[in-house]
Amino acid sequence: MSDTSSVVRCVSIFGKSIDCCEKVSTIAEKIYEVFRLPLVEIVLVKDESGCRLSSLSPVKYSQLSKDETEMLQDLIDKRVKRFE
Repeated sequence: MSDTSSVVRCVSIFGKSIDCCEKVSTIAEKIYEVFRLPLVEIVLVKDESGCRLSSLSPVKYSQLSKDETEMLQDLIDKRVKRFE
């Protein structure tokens, strides 16, 4: 890591994210497409050359912010309605 590098963390819920830049949101979507992880924390290293994936880790429901909890509930509701 260089002196100008920073670590970026983002919670991905079915490939969607809150409060992440557009580039990180796009990466979250791609990670969901490949790994199909419905709820995951994405850790990236960001520097002048771009973003690189550092790690993926599970997120407990109790760790979600209020906005993330609402997003998760909304996305689950939409998925369930498709089967009704």
